[in-house]
Amino acid sequence: MPTLLSFDSEFTSLFPPGEICDLLAQFITGQGLTDFAITALTKRADGILERHDTAFLDAKAYGFFLESLGHRSKPSQASRAGAARYRRGQQKREITSLQILVSQLSHN
Repeated sequence: MPTLLSFDSEFTSLFPPGEICDLLAQFITGQGLTDFAITALTKRADGILERHDTAFLDAKAYGFFLESLGHRSKPSQASRAGAARYRRGQQKREITSLQILVSQLSHN
């Protein structure tokens, strides 16, 4: 049968409250207090993000969403300009990467 810890004054006089938390975290999970806190906070944050990552639509909104997917419209001028800027940036990165590779090969 597991032993229950009682937090009487004798126990708390031996271990300050911060150390008690650290000892419990290490005893229960095998982690130190910092790792235990990071793990707990990460799990909590993942749960929150997962709940907010899903959108629920009523029937009317769902119908509108499906209908909007079927409409093919031309991209706006701003969208086309943004895509052109993106492509130019990609080309510059590719050229820079190629130049670095050629430079490294020529030094070998």
